[in-house]
Amino acid sequence: MSNTEQNPSTTSASLSPGLLCVLALLSAAPPLGTDMYLSTFVQMAADLNTSASAVQLTLTSFMVGMGAGQLIAGPVSDATGRRPVLLLGTGLLFAASALTIVAPGIGLLIALRLLTGLGGGAAVALARTVVADRAHGIAAAKAFSMLMMIQGIAPVAAPVVGGLLATHGGWRGIFAVITACNLAAFVLTATSIQETLPPERRNHDGPRAFFAVAGRVVSNRRFMGFTLVTAFGFGVMFAYISGSPFVLQETYGLNQLTYALLFGSGALWMTIVSGANARLVDRFPVRSVLGTGLVIMTCAALAFLAAGLVRAPLWCIVGCMLTTVTGVALVLGNATALATDALGGHATGTGSGLLGAIQFLIAGCISPLVGLASDPTTGMAIVMLVCLAVVLGAGLPLARAGSAAAPDGA
Repeated sequence: MSNTEQNPSTTSASLSPGLLCVLALLSAAPPLGTDMYLSTFVQMAADLNTSASAVQLTLTSFMVGMGAGQLIAGPVSDATGRRPVLLLGTGLLFAASALTIVAPGIGLLIALRLLTGLGGGAAVALARTVVADRAHGIAAAKAFSMLMMIQGIAPVAAPVVGGLLATHGGWRGIFAVITACNLAAFVLTATSIQETLPPERRNHDGPRAFFAVAGRVVSNRRFMGFTLVTAFGFGVMFAYISGSPFVLQETYGLNQLTYALLFGSGALWMTIVSGANARLVDRFPVRSVLGTGLVIMTCAALAFLAAGLVRAPLWCIVGCMLTTVTGVALVLGNATALATDALGGHATGTGSGLLGAIQFLIAGCISPLVGLASDPTTGMAIVMLVCLAVVLGAGLPLARAGSAAAPDGA
């Protein structure tokens, strides 16, 4: 049995509520970079004289950048420490997002979104790594749940603010607000986050040692199993994020502001469930809570597919979406904690970077797949079910095999 299921909750005093808020802002790069401008996809396609699939590539390139940024930042921070990489990442996040405001065409915009994602990926990976440096076991599960709850403010506010800005400043005005948030992230990183990896725990042996460490991380079956659960669980969430504008605006005829309010309500509900999850892991084994979340997600995705096939009323579609995000909130934080716990406190930067890279690269691939379907509702449901099939057919069995091979949690 893993430490996450049996150890008491203990967290370093340095993981204070204030630090958690700053780390949550860093982790908010994905919702700020995606949710705020979702309602302007149709407008962007018209303004830039391009297709819906090309507009979705701005989302894909951002997510690919997020994945690559985490893959690079995690191992580098194991050698140099967390703070220098955090400063470089948040600086790139701010600079690239500032340039998106004046991008003249879709090609350059896609490229700038890739760079924005690289900086955001570094911020997200190291926010997660700072938690792993300071908290373990149930404490880590609770900290990740609290991070999700705090950073849940971003996906609640982002679509609402985006919907309001869309009628005034358009998508360029939205990118200006995103840039201001990224500037705040850089300033708070510089002033609030201290180094959490002491020199004696750093990797000083160069590239050869990096590949050896990465090999050990990849060969850890429990880590890789829960990484697949996290990544493809996030894939379900991202199918919802990238597909919902077309389902609700094009198929069901909602305007930008109504869509933004509805999407924000879903994000608020996910924040509430994430807060509840932090209490649930005190009463029940983390894996049991995670399993419950997977059951909820699977049932909701099947219901969503059926609703799409029969063109169910709007209330039914919205109900399936809210049920899906309920399951997501019970899965992502717990699966992340179980994955990082499987590393036993070693190479957490490399592990965090690899987890995040897989997660966001999968999300980047999912966005255009959702857009290829002739009916966005059934297409979105099918992508969700494929992601869940990977979780249930590969992720969980691999995690169980790793736990059997290393019952002490190593």
